[in-house]
Amino acid sequence: MDKKIILLITVIIVIIGGAILMKNYLKPYSLTGGKNAPINTSQIANEINIKNFTFSPATLNASIGTKVTWKQNDQANHKIVSREGIFSSNDLKTGDEFSFVFTKTGEYNYYCEIHPSMNGRIIIK
Repeated sequence: MDKKIILLITVIIVIIGGAILMKNYLKPYSLTGGKNAPINTSQIANEINIKNFTFSPATLNASIGTKVTWKQNDQANHKIVSREGIFSSNDLKTGDEFSFVFTKTGEYNYYCEIHPSMNGRIIIK
């Protein structure tokens, strides 16, 4: 009987330990933020339109916590890539969207990986 109790206690400890580890493992995180990078989720998202092989606006000014959404309205596919390496979309087809939340101040340059002459910039203050 003592062996069964010890086995049961061991199983319970393993389950509780696994649950604690998974809870910490599954916490959301920021790609670029730190402890001092508040995200303002109530702020209205800023949009960049992709049409005729251009980003409009070409330069977007926003603040920390801004969610920027690229809306793909072109006939050709596009792939948005940050020159700083902090974000990259999948190939976007007509009607697709890609969003990213900026959590640090700075200038972020991006381009279309498929059409490298397409460039844009986001300035976060």
